[in-house]
Amino acid sequence: MNHLKAVVRSEWSRKVTKAGSERGNTALILVFLLFAFSLVILLLFDFSRIFIARSCTKKAANSAALAAAHEILYFNSENSKKAASDIAARNNCKLENIRITYDEVVVYVSKDLEFIFVKILGPDFITVYSVSKTEVVFPWDEKFNNCDRVKFDFN
Repeated sequence: MNHLKAVVRSEWSRKVTKAGSERGNTALILVFLLFAFSLVILLLFDFSRIFIARSCTKKAANSAALAAAHEILYFNSENSKKAASDIAARNNCKLENIRITYDEVVVYVSKDLEFIFVKILGPDFITVYSVSKTEVVFPWDEKFNNCDRVKFDFN
């Protein structure tokens, strides 16, 4: 009978050992999946910041182009570059270049974006650029047909 008790105990201890080792494997897999999921979430957080910076630079470029066009429209072209630079700086961006012609303003704006988690794997920062183009239409332009309605008499 003592022999029978020993056999039963050894069978029972093997079953407990097997079940315990499977629980350990499941715990390791869950820890690995939790770590991988957390890493993906952190990387997505950094990459979403790129889209936010792109939106910010686009807003700054549009505003700077409109400010420069406004200055040109009121014949204050000397201050158009300064106005565009001030607007870009207010939006936490940098005015890279501005091209001004008689009826068009093109503005190039940039913003440096530092990564939080991606810098562990790759670059520390990237530069996000935006370009905006604005057409300047003067009141005496042919599009308004003002010259057709007004008769000039120089007698």
